[in-house]
Amino acid sequence: MGVGEPSVAAPASGNMFTFAPNPASDFITLQGNLPQNGQLVITSLNGAVQKSFAIDANMPQAIPLTGLPNGLYLVTIAGTEGNRATQKLAIMRVQN
Repeated sequence: MGVGEPSVAAPASGNMFTFAPNPASDFITLQGNLPQNGQLVITSLNGAVQKSFAIDANMPQAIPLTGLPNGLYLVTIAGTEGNRATQKLAIMRVQN
């Protein structure tokens, strides 16, 4: 799955989400089959948590990326039922 392919399915749960844009600079917008009450966690590739947000399927989901430097990250959405899905995220900002 390449960086430009923004969707992923959790094998056991059938839960699917997408986000765009990818690569991103300032924010990502979530769409898809999101959990009613869940958690979105952005981690670095070495597993360090960079940001964490509560999410709700009934609300628009624009996730700010402020404070995250250019690089590759993992976006994980976990529901209260134990379902989980993860997708790669590239952050690329133009350097002046």
